[in-house]
Amino acid sequence: MIRYALAVLLLAVGIPSAPAQQAADPSPATDGEQALEAMPLEAGTDALTSTADDRLSLQLRVPADGPALVVDQREVALLAGRNRIRIRDLPRTLRDLSLHWHLDGPAEPARISRISRDASAWEADLFVEAGGSRRLTLTYLVDELNRGLDYRLALPVGDQDAWPRLTAAVTLENRTGADLGNAGLSVALNGDGMTRLQAQGPWPPNTLLRIRPEPPTQVDVKQSLITQARGDLPAESPWRTAVQYLLELEGLEHPPGADTPVTLVTADNPPRPLGEGRFATTIDGTPAVIGGGSDAVTVRRVQAAYRDEGEGEIDIAWRIELHNRDRIDHRINLIERIDGGWTIEEGEDDWQRTPVGLSRQLDLAAGERREVGYRIRLFR
Repeated sequence: MIRYALAVLLLAVGIPSAPAQQAADPSPATDGEQALEAMPLEAGTDALTSTADDRLSLQLRVPADGPALVVDQREVALLAGRNRIRIRDLPRTLRDLSLHWHLDGPAEPARISRISRDASAWEADLFVEAGGSRRLTLTYLVDELNRGLDYRLALPVGDQDAWPRLTAAVTLENRTGADLGNAGLSVALNGDGMTRLQAQGPWPPNTLLRIRPEPPTQVDVKQSLITQARGDLPAESPWRTAVQYLLELEGLEHPPGADTPVTLVTADNPPRPLGEGRFATTIDGTPAVIGGGSDAVTVRRVQAAYRDEGEGEIDIAWRIELHNRDRIDHRINLIERIDGGWTIEEGEDDWQRTPVGLSRQLDLAAGERREVGYRIRLFR
């Protein structure tokens, strides 16, 4: 018994006392959370890093002009207590003042700042009582995500029993400095409407993404020819003006904006190129494509008069010689651009005044030659 008591006594003497520095700390006691928040992270402490691999979703809204709107959702793992989150793989062209963030749960960082030495990384400090996975949502505007929109119009030739088909293609150039792979896209096509697309797979910086947003659309095309020239300038000698196709697209529900590029091809397999064109609108508001080139009709312009009559008035007269060299009839539209103030002196009954000048439509039989003209008085 005495031997047992002695052993217990010796064991008790061998138990070390509480650390002396805790007892000697003169600072007043505070709540655990306040103390941890006031305590800076120790030197060398690793930040919790979130990269593109942690993304749950990436959504981009790309307008016709201006910055794109980005919503980036990630899952971040937090430790109980004080955390520093380092968010990487954000675009270099992110607009700093547009960045907003939300962290699911009872606490979220009050401040987030860009790391000066790394334009693609941001940092935030916060305190959480319980660790675990949380969802972080970042919303911001980004520049240099460039959108392009163009079309292809396939036209039947000869006796082909087929409808013309119009196909849109969207080109997105990623110059943001970040990989935007697998992003969900809402892209402006025509007007205010947005079309939903998907970037499948990686989309690294300085690369192009080209997507066909919808299948080809069957359109009803009314085909004629068109030639355009300036009617208010002097001409030293006669010259031939280019003749292009005028393709009026009837029944098109959402026509592309004016000046949108379009490639003209035949509906053959393989297709043959007919040239490049642009969308436009006719005088009566019908969407149309002007482009390509035709040698079926030749147009020669001769300036019959260009006289400065003093006091800012100029007398201008034109003769326009047309020749249908084809074996079939053709309709051609003459468009005369006239800037400034002016009045028409001759040809008023044959020409239609437009917001930019004069226009006239002529039907030429196969092999027909014809001469038309007009005279205007220009006020400078």
